[in-house]
Amino acid sequence: MRRSVGAKIYGVLVLILIAMAMVTGTALLLTGRISDELEDISHRLLPLSDAVARINTLVLAQMLTVERLEGLDASRDAGARDSKAMKTLDGTIEETFAKARFFLVSPGGGRTTGERFHLETELDEVKAAYESFRRHAEMLVEARKNGGAASIAFLSPELNRLQAEVDGMVAAFRRETEAVVDKRVAQADRDEKVLLLVNLLLALLAAVVGFGTAHMVIRGILRSVGNLVFGTQAVESGQLDVTVPITSKDEIGRLTGSFNNMVGELRLKERIKDTFGKYMDPRVVTHLLDSPEVAEPGGERREMTVMFIDLQDFTTLSEKLPPDRLVETVNRFFTHMTEAISTNGGVVDKFMGDAVMAFWGAPFTGPDEHAALACRAAAAALEG
Repeated sequence: MRRSVGAKIYGVLVLILIAMAMVTGTALLLTGRISDELEDISHRLLPLSDAVARINTLVLAQMLTVERLEGLDASRDAGARDSKAMKTLDGTIEETFAKARFFLVSPGGGRTTGERFHLETELDEVKAAYESFRRHAEMLVEARKNGGAASIAFLSPELNRLQAEVDGMVAAFRRETEAVVDKRVAQADRDEKVLLLVNLLLALLAAVVGFGTAHMVIRGILRSVGNLVFGTQAVESGQLDVTVPITSKDEIGRLTGSFNNMVGELRLKERIKDTFGKYMDPRVVTHLLDSPEVAEPGGERREMTVMFIDLQDFTTLSEKLPPDRLVETVNRFFTHMTEAISTNGGVVDKFMGDAVMAFWGAPFTGPDEHAALACRAAAAALEG
């Protein structure tokens, strides 16, 4: 599948963003757990423990009120005030029990069903013990009003025992609550450590994956560009046998393929020059390769200069000279003629026996100079 360079770069960015999103999501999840733990402690468990402690204080106040009512020197007015105070304390205790239960059963009041059920059972037992204490206190107050000394003697120790039982249950409930608080604090501490560790590991993973992928993409791009630079330098130095390997299917890969095709065409043209340059003027070959349209059928009329030159009395000379001397003489003649013609901008068209045909004209010479150049070539030829 072809992927452009831009797609590869954007792919790396998307991968890094995904890794960052994973880090952020994990951090938010663990931070939320820690926040829930701390909120549970500060908004539920600690107020719950304080409410139960206040219940214990109010029960103790009720106990003191009952003891005042038992006093033999208590006046009727004082008894009425203490009875009213007993009812007020009872209402306050009921409200405090309701608040404690609200803290316990409200959403998040217990992170596990078993934990909340256990604390709720403990609170019910505390309330049941308080109800027993309250009923005995009311019976004791009634006995005091009715002057029942025997009932008072029986109920007073029992009331003390019930008050001590309530006190013990409240202390036990607070210990249970403190244990839950300690558990939550420990859990929050563990979650905080896990948060730091997970964030560190995910950040390292994101860095490794992101930079690793970016390194591979950039390395591939640089390798392809480096191959193209090497190939370009080789062609610039005249090495046309170079082929750049195609290592990708993106824009750089397609550019590498085009470069190889271009070098192949240059190599073919150079071979054509080398081959046909042995038989005709290299400028003609170069012009045909650079402007192939000139080889198309048709043509146009132009003014040109053509020169024919040969060896005087060649027939007589060939009869007198041995073959090797004759070949040497003809080669020297052709060499001198070719140099004289080429030096003055002419093109050797053909060799005909001992004669040479050459021409001057477009596209190798201008229309106002071809005649003069031909004359100079003829003069140079005669000087030899």
